[in-house]
Amino acid sequence: MFLYGDLGVGKTFFCQQIIKSITDVNIVSSPTYNIVNTYPYKKNAEIWHCDLYRINSNDEILELGILDNFNKKILLIEWPSLLESQIDNPIIFKIDFGKTKYERNVTINLPAYIKRRFINLDIFK
Repeated sequence: MFLYGDLGVGKTFFCQQIIKSITDVNIVSSPTYNIVNTYPYKKNAEIWHCDLYRINSNDEILELGILDNFNKKILLIEWPSLLESQIDNPIIFKIDFGKTKYERNVTINLPAYIKRRFINLDIFK
């Protein structure tokens, strides 16, 4: 999942809520300084919460190992511009500030294979 939005808009908060809701982890820290935080998820899988704001090159991306064992990871990536050409069909969340300090506007772009699943749900028939 790629997350776009200005500094302070709530990308990290959103990721923290996802991680807390699908794992047994209660404390989820920001990856701003570590760049990558990992959390166990089911058998032989992990959630990688990445903040690539300070990453400047594809070489740095490779060093982090984000693309290694790709099929055993759920990726939540803030500031994903360097990965746009390397990961096909990501879920894209764009978060913008709303009219008030408590309001956010969220745009979600789903890949076609996920859209097809939604279209086939009974609630949409």
